[in-house]
Amino acid sequence: MPMEAILKEINGVIGVTGSFVCLNDASIAAQAVPASFDAAGVALAARIANQTFQALETSGQRITEADLSFAQARVILKNLHVGVLVILCTRTINLPLLNVTANAAIRKLTEELKPVKAPIKTPVVTPPAPPVASAPPSPLFTELESEWQQIMSAAAKSKTTLRVMSSLATWVCCPHARALLAPPEKKQLDFAARASQRDAIRRGLESLGYQTSQSFDEFRNSNVMKLLASCNAF
Repeated sequence: MPMEAILKEINGVIGVTGSFVCLNDASIAAQAVPASFDAAGVALAARIANQTFQALETSGQRITEADLSFAQARVILKNLHVGVLVILCTRTINLPLLNVTANAAIRKLTEELKPVKAPIKTPVVTPPAPPVASAPPSPLFTELESEWQQIMSAAAKSKTTLRVMSSLATWVCCPHARALLAPPEKKQLDFAARASQRDAIRRGLESLGYQTSQSFDEFRNSNVMKLLASCNAF
């Protein structure tokens, strides 16, 4: 069954406004969302969904789903291991009923996402290539790490909890893998934090010279587990 058809089964649950599947590289594998959802918004939601699970797994927490509450909506994330099922719905969604339909859909989606096994071929033995020196990591990581240290120092003083996300999390937690990381696309720090500490975190960031942006839409809402602080930096 095409994945779009599976997603439409999920959309049939009362309170669901749309759904899509994104792979671990944040690319969209299939979607069934209203025409009012622009492609950029869906792409941003996919990136946030993947970063949320990556940050949790980097910190040693392996979870199968996440429930994100916003002012006017709710986003349910289901871990497919090869990607994420994102379900957009109302805050008052009947979660047990949704889970019955979603869990059945996950089994179908997992089958659809299984890689096709290539026929076994006899390996051709070739002489080993000379080792290639790894390219030095981007100096931008060093700048981001320095800024991260200042932010974490301020967070410690204000007794707030922040968890760094994206590739910088790997840079900080796995020094042996640094040479394998792709250079960051821009000077940006992403954090996961507690919504209850939003005001204290905002004051801490502003004390370091960051400015608060008020132009959030549904997917830029500051409620990712339950706060996402995107700091376009320095």
